[in-house]
Amino acid sequence: MSNLSELLPSGGGQNNVQFIAQGTLSNGQTVALRSDGKVEAIAQTSQAAGSTLQWGPSTATYLSTTPYGSVYDPDSQKVIVAYYDGNASYYGYCVVGDVDPSNNTITFGTQTMFQQNFVIVHSIGYDTTNDKVVVFFQNVNASSAGQAKVGVVSGNSISFPSSPTTFNGSSTEDITAVFNPDQGTFLVVYKNNGNSGRPTGIVGTVSGTTISFGSPATADSATASYLALTYNTTTNRYVFIYNDNNSTNVAVQLPTTSGTTVTFGGVVAYVSLNGSNTAQSDYTNLVSDDASNTVFIITANTSNSRYPSAIAATIPSSGNTITFGTEVFFNGSSRVYSMGAAWDSNAKKLVISYADANQYGNVVAASVSGTTLTFGTPIQFYSNLTGRLSNAFDSSANRVLVTYTENAVGYAGAVVFAPEGSNVNKLIGITSQAISSGASGNVSLLGGINESQSGMTPGATMYVADNGTITSSSSGNTFIGTAVSATTLNIKDL
Repeated sequence: MSNLSELLPSGGGQNNVQFIAQGTLSNGQTVALRSDGKVEAIAQTSQAAGSTLQWGPSTATYLSTTPYGSVYDPDSQKVIVAYYDGNASYYGYCVVGDVDPSNNTITFGTQTMFQQNFVIVHSIGYDTTNDKVVVFFQNVNASSAGQAKVGVVSGNSISFPSSPTTFNGSSTEDITAVFNPDQGTFLVVYKNNGNSGRPTGIVGTVSGTTISFGSPATADSATASYLALTYNTTTNRYVFIYNDNNSTNVAVQLPTTSGTTVTFGGVVAYVSLNGSNTAQSDYTNLVSDDASNTVFIITANTSNSRYPSAIAATIPSSGNTITFGTEVFFNGSSRVYSMGAAWDSNAKKLVISYADANQYGNVVAASVSGTTLTFGTPIQFYSNLTGRLSNAFDSSANRVLVTYTENAVGYAGAVVFAPEGSNVNKLIGITSQAISSGASGNVSLLGGINESQSGMTPGATMYVADNGTITSSSSGNTFIGTAVSATTLNIKDL
């Protein structure tokens, strides 16, 4: 025996299991496992946006003042949206939504009031340790104090059994809260108008149906605006950016938390916008790819006519050296009036919603390679005045929910977006025979041998492209195994 292929048993029967095919499958086709137990061809899907849904209790439905007014609950597999109703004394409400990926729609349950006085909603988060929703808001009837309230999701409804907790007794704006699953706490950053508008942070801990807070810490002596915060689980680090209104720039900090204490170590970098470190941003968004050490900064440069841009940046596990990619202007030389953003971990794309120069609602997705962003073609989903955009990624439906205000009529709107994607993340093996749709046939599973290939170079490392093609190119593709001969592939283990 002169080569490895002669050492392998003939017939390709290693780890071969019978599956029912969904769709006709050719011999040697890479396949994905469906939720119903059938297999289907690995393939790309085109981007799509569902029909828009007008919702809300009145013509004065106000969504959050920040882009963080919606959140996904992975335990109930629902999306929760917070808002306040100008036709009901500006009381605060939440509503639970169920995304249907089969037709890209959302169905909302009955609204629930969380605060019976004048509030301005800023942010909403989800505690995966205690399985609770927390709404962060400005209580106008209580000196605009910063407060938080814990909600419990059940089916398509949400309840708020306990009273709110005040984390800042003076006027509070730009509240952004992020949950840290490694420590089981929230970090809340906000503009403290009781301290000259300085950026401030505080740690919140949920227990039962209440939340308690540690002591606040001032992040900077400068007045701040457009605060944005994210937490990256790969590096276990926060990234905090804000407009430093004293120095006219966008500052970056890497705060740390321990127990109920937050520590701000000072500015570690400035975000260069249109080639300048002395520029500021409106509608700032900050999101994280938790499968890597990459975060995305989405801005509208006030010194550049509010043209929107996105920057991918990598953050270190230790130290303070941040690597910024090239700034990409995804709407050309045209301004925006609002933006929301989310990371789609299934499609591995950054999804941005924005109100364009006509204030019409659009959504666009970008693929990522290192710190390089490549944007696709935007979809205009609403051809009227759009504002207060927020994106939430539903990881059970693998869809992004975009919520917004229909500014011309005052109601809220919602649309479900699916970026161009692939089911390659559900790869289970390769067919060892042609299989008709609905029929059973053999599939060589991961860890097995498939003898239905052609044209491979023995010893070559092989990959699966998003369209299901087996290739020797690694760029953006998924490892599948090693070529034993021109026709035989040693498939990777589970």
